[in-house]
Amino acid sequence: MPAIFCLEERYEQSAEALKQARSMLDRGIERYLRIPELRRKRPRKINNYLDFSTIERLSPSAALCLASEFHRVRLLIRTWNFPLVDLNRWRRSILGSLEDIGFFELLEIQKPKLRVPDQRITRFSSGEVASGTQARLLFEKLALIIDGLDEQEGLDQALRLSRQRLYAALVEATENTRAHAYEGLEEDPFVARRWWMTGSVNPEKKSFTIAVYDQGVSIPACLPKWRGYGWIKKGFQRLFGKAPEAFDESYDGYRIRLAMNAPLSSSSGLAYRGKGFPAYKDVLQECRGGRLRILSRRGEFLYVKGRRPRSRTLEMPLQGTLVEWDLQV
Repeated sequence: MPAIFCLEERYEQSAEALKQARSMLDRGIERYLRIPELRRKRPRKINNYLDFSTIERLSPSAALCLASEFHRVRLLIRTWNFPLVDLNRWRRSILGSLEDIGFFELLEIQKPKLRVPDQRITRFSSGEVASGTQARLLFEKLALIIDGLDEQEGLDQALRLSRQRLYAALVEATENTRAHAYEGLEEDPFVARRWWMTGSVNPEKKSFTIAVYDQGVSIPACLPKWRGYGWIKKGFQRLFGKAPEAFDESYDGYRIRLAMNAPLSSSSGLAYRGKGFPAYKDVLQECRGGRLRILSRRGEFLYVKGRRPRSRTLEMPLQGTLVEWDLQV
């Protein structure tokens, strides 16, 4: 695994590591399903494994994506065994980050709690694509940490209402994230139709980060199937004189950026509920400051409150969609 496992500072290396992890796990699933004897006994030796001892720094979002790959296997094959290799060589900070996010609990491996002092990371949450219960519970946990401090200082009514609108906007946006992530993948035996989420809080700075990830077909792949794609095609025509072919991934950054500026779903026909894609950006309007970052297939979209949105197309694709909010309340 890369020394700096971060989908921002070292995107290409980290995305490649996630790709290799998925490939290795998929080969294991295929072999398990193909050879019945493997389902009745534990393996006597470890043929392949991911070396976590090489990781020096691990971002919460990268940890979320990595954990989701192992959780997918656990959901598909309940009897799968996950041994920890060379655990004494892992850095304590990495052990602490994985423990805080709930990685070991997720894989049903008992590990002692190792705290990270400068932030509080909520437990990894996962749920069915049709359910928003876990998302609401996570926001409640984050709210209790920050609002609990504010109770001591006193918080005026206007700010309380702004916080309520913020949490409502987060639920709206995360429901958008899950709505159509797995269309067309219903029969794929390697797919667990889930979403994954985590959050971290810095109480002193009154800031928190939320990351939501799914392993679905991605935003750029979904767009051509939506009735509102006509509006996005017009955007491409204004920019380039024509719309690219749906299979051409070199325009994924532009696809996400245009989708974020699409009209409301009621007028555009987009197959998203509520406010549609603008709901992602609306979250920032209820904060003192913040940033939205979306990675989906080969597209990256970045919006910092008070600045113009930016987008780019990446060399290495990310399977599915990762949405990150860094918020100052």
